Amino acid sequence: MIRRLSLILCVLATVAGDAFSQDQNSQSKTATIVLARWGERADSPAINTYHFAEVFQVRHRWVFPDIGYVDFGHNNYREFFAGGGYTFLDGKRVTAVGELLYTQALGPSTRGDRWLVPWTLLQYRITPKLGGEASYFAYAPLSSTAIVQHVLERSKLEYKIKSHWKIGVGYAGKKAENNTWQNKPFLTTTFITKDGDLEFWLQRLPHNILQVVFRYKLVYLH
Repeated sequence: MIRRLSLILCVLATVAGDAFSQDQNSQSKTATIVLARWGERADSPAINTYHFAEVFQVRHRWVFPDIGYVDFGHNNYREFFAGGGYTFLDGKRVTAVGELLYTQALGPSTRGDRWLVPWTLLQYRITPKLGGEASYFAYAPLSSTAIVQHVLERSKLEYKIKSHWKIGVGYAGKKAENNTWQNKPFLTTTFITKDGDLEFWLQRLPHNILQVVFRYKLVYLH
């Protein structure tokens, strides 16, 4: 499984391109992108599952700086990351970006674990209304207590039913060292506004747990 996921990463990094090209209306402009996400269990009890925030800038083909934060609904563990990357290909049908991030874990349940995280995003446009994207990254340990992890954060196919609405289906998954692969399929709806995109997931986690995810994306050109 690890060898297969590593091969996927190499293929995406060399063949794919940038998911942010649609946000770059002019190569002379800088795009600042703000992402915010929040997850909660849909069934009772309604337990918060994670918080995520990220800010990065896109300058032509370069992505830098990229900084962010994530926790998993607990105060005893959180991760901070920073890095940058480059757009490898910007095609009509397929684009992608590759980044390298430094990630630091903090909190009483960690021993200050550190990783290098190669991150890849693939975007595909099949028709003017049908398209999608896939995001994969891996945790390469920099400290003795850190473990190897593989994360398919999302792979989705969406259809634009109206100018401001998209619906779709997707799949996510994760494998931590010495654990089995976790399947996390989801349904998604996106509302597109001038003040940003609002995306809603209904996702099934392991052990038949349902999760609702709210995702926000704002693009500012300057």
